Amino acid sequence: MKLETPMSSMRRHAVTLLWAVLLLLPLASCLELESRTCSEDLTCPSGMRCSGDGSACISTPCGNSIVEVDEQCDDGNLRDGDGCSKDCRSTEVCGNGTKDPGEACDDRNNDDGDGCSADCKSEEKCGNGIVDVAAGEVCDDRNEKDGDGCSADCRSDERCGNNVTDAAVGEVCDDGDTVDGDGCSADCRSGESCGNGIRDSTEDCDEKGETAKCNSNCTFSVCGDGTKNIAAGEQCDEGSANGQGGCLANCKLNACGDGERQSWEVCDDGNADACGTCGYSCQEYRFTPATGSIIAVGGEDLNDGEIFSLSNGISSRRTFEFDKDGRVAQGNVRVPIQDAADPSHVASVMVTAINATEGLFLKAEKGWDPAMVILTNITKRPRAGASGNQHITDDVDDSNFKVNGMAGGGASDCPAGMGCVYGEDCASGNCTDGVCVQ
Repeated sequence: MKLETPMSSMRRHAVTLLWAVLLLLPLASCLELESRTCSEDLTCPSGMRCSGDGSACISTPCGNSIVEVDEQCDDGNLRDGDGCSKDCRSTEVCGNGTKDPGEACDDRNNDDGDGCSADCKSEEKCGNGIVDVAAGEVCDDRNEKDGDGCSADCRSDERCGNNVTDAAVGEVCDDGDTVDGDGCSADCRSGESCGNGIRDSTEDCDEKGETAKCNSNCTFSVCGDGTKNIAAGEQCDEGSANGQGGCLANCKLNACGDGERQSWEVCDDGNADACGTCGYSCQEYRFTPATGSIIAVGGEDLNDGEIFSLSNGISSRRTFEFDKDGRVAQGNVRVPIQDAADPSHVASVMVTAINATEGLFLKAEKGWDPAMVILTNITKRPRAGASGNQHITDDVDDSNFKVNGMAGGGASDCPAGMGCVYGEDCASGNCTDGVCVQ
């Protein structure tokens, strides 16, 4: 008997296995081509199987009701939204890391504020129509625009009192309440600062800066309120102390020429010039009458008809005529003398004639020298003063007859436009509203 070697034995088994496979192939081919009925309405073609619930034909393990490798679930169908996705890879639970239908995101947790909401319905972005409180949103109107009731960053509902200053709706401040007087007005339209042009509840006025009506601290401007208002023409304002020191009752600085005589001033005529009733330094009262003099000679030294003339600076000049024969020129004032009259007598006659002349307003009197006539301007106020500084003219031949013109008169000499207090300060005699006028 011939012995079989190991190699020949292996060949024999291989041939036997090959024949077995060849015999089974027709059978497998018949199985693959066989169709399957899943339900009255569904028959799967050959090569496919029925799903676990018979609602679909499947060609993969997903849907066979058996959780295979790489599957997260298998509920026997190929539908989403029933707790197992149609690819069997998701249990359709928020937080599983798979973005399922109906989810906006899924970051493998159920926490808010990390870019995906706890319910996976929001990516926590402003403008998605979902108010993500954990992300700091207080509103979300599906846009990123200001001024429509929800701010561009979704962090403000744009109402006064929410502690967010919404400039787009006209707010300049928002301190979290709707109360006036706390630094932000009740309507959030004013920061309640003086000078912003808005009259707040704590202000008398607010005109965007100092005006004649409103002080810089937004109180009404009144002289004596203690607040200097330059726009109202105030130079100072010391409140109740006005008029007691350097600030006058009219809120002007106490100064020479302001028309207010203070304790340190001898006088104040409304100007600091040399005109008027007061000197430029307000230390000298200068309302003085003009004075002059005439030295007379004896009657034998005077010729009949010789004259001298006087003026008070306001009315017409008057001419005085020495008369020895009882006749004088028309309009002249007669001064009767005789040749035998001594200088003292002539002086006395001159005094009498001058004092008797109406409208001349010059007072004549004998001087320390019996032959001297002293003249003083007594023009009634307000026209006395510098206007009385007038020449005395004469045509007496005797050189011993001497005249000294009227001089030394002060006041009544300020021109139009100059400050004044009394009419006697002005050359016109008219002081109106503190100013000399024509």
